[in-house]
Amino acid sequence: MAVIEDYGKMKIVECDLPPMRSKDLLIKIDACNLCTSEYGIYSGVRKAGFPYTFGHEWVGTVVETGDEVTRFKKGDRVVGCYEYDAESLPAQLADSSTAPRKYSFTEMNEDGFYGRFRACADYLVQPEVCTFTMNKDLDISEAAFLEPLATVCCGIKRLQLKPTDKVLVIGAGTMGILNALVAKAYGSTVFQSEMMPKKIEAARQLGIDCIDVDGKDPIEEIPKVSGIQGFDVVIVAVGVSSAYDQAFKLLKQHEGKVLFFAAGFPEPKMSISQ
Repeated sequence: MAVIEDYGKMKIVECDLPPMRSKDLLIKIDACNLCTSEYGIYSGVRKAGFPYTFGHEWVGTVVETGDEVTRFKKGDRVVGCYEYDAESLPAQLADSSTAPRKYSFTEMNEDGFYGRFRACADYLVQPEVCTFTMNKDLDISEAAFLEPLATVCCGIKRLQLKPTDKVLVIGAGTMGILNALVAKAYGSTVFQSEMMPKKIEAARQLGIDCIDVDGKDPIEEIPKVSGIQGFDVVIVAVGVSSAYDQAFKLLKQHEGKVLFFAAGFPEPKMSISQ
């Protein structure tokens, strides 16, 4: 298993897997993408305890099932996550044989590691209830992208987007582009803003109207290029205070919605005038 030993230091360790329970799966990891949040811990901009385990954007193959597993069999391609604890599961699922094990970001776990995620490894023991079938024809690097895509879909669902909505996504990093693509899939009119040339080009290659705001005032440039004076929805995919301020200034005056998607380290500040 890969662990972050200290800021800027990583190592591979051998350790025992947790015991299989009746509703668990033993999964061989085929691919595990790295999240920006994990790089933040490695680089030191996000604080964590060490040694820190990681890996939550993964795809794998079932190699063993618990006695009470009903939805999967050996050889199935699967994805999943540990994004919730036993307390948030429906009552009928929150039992000792089903619920995710309690790992902590901030407190040392019983096995001497910090961190809730463990998929940057050869094998993972995963509750059936947290696991989903994945098409075997999909490239493993794309299949491992399901978890970040799922977080985007969760946020977009809360916005209750309509085809008539005019949407602005601030930031064209990986997650910003995913937000823009999902919003387009809802039929909404979508614009994106960015200042880095490579990100602008990536967004445009995927068919997104990306506005270059490098060296310009976004509050003036975005309405001028888009022709929209006040967006119905603004999605902030950059974790900085200036992006937060832009969101409210570019939002329509009444009944607009802002989704703060990106996590920021250090924590961004928000200022809202009444």
